[in-house]
Amino acid sequence: MTMRSFSFAARIAAIVLFSALLTMPAAAQGSALDRARTAASEGDFTNAARLYEEAVKEAPKDEAVLAEAGDVNMELERFATAREYYKRALDRDSKNEVFNRKYALALSALGSHTEAVEAARKAMKSDDGSLESSMTLGQVLINAGKD
Repeated sequence: MTMRSFSFAARIAAIVLFSALLTMPAAAQGSALDRARTAASEGDFTNAARLYEEAVKEAPKDEAVLAEAGDVNMELERFATAREYYKRALDRDSKNEVFNRKYALALSALGSHTEAVEAARKAMKSDDGSLESSMTLGQVLINAGKD
């Protein structure tokens, strides 16, 4: 079916509706978190980081959102910002193994090796030494040896 199959009025209505969708405010297009996740999944980490800032303002106590914001900043090598997001997530859930691992890697990237080893060991205690936590501790120790 082509556009010619529709009446002139229907075509104008479709154009107006499409134009309205294109100019719709961002809030009406989905939450900042949804848009941040979409941008990150598409590899647009710079835009995702900006959108995660908005998402964190909308949900400042949501540790998952904080950790995701940290992840995007790690991708952008904004290690200090990532560390802060992970720290805020840990403030909400201090025994979370994943948050501790990510925090350890951010600390390690910043050269804070003693703190990084401590965080990696805390991750290992949180999950009884999973492979991921063991690998994180190993990476942190390797990084410490490079400096």
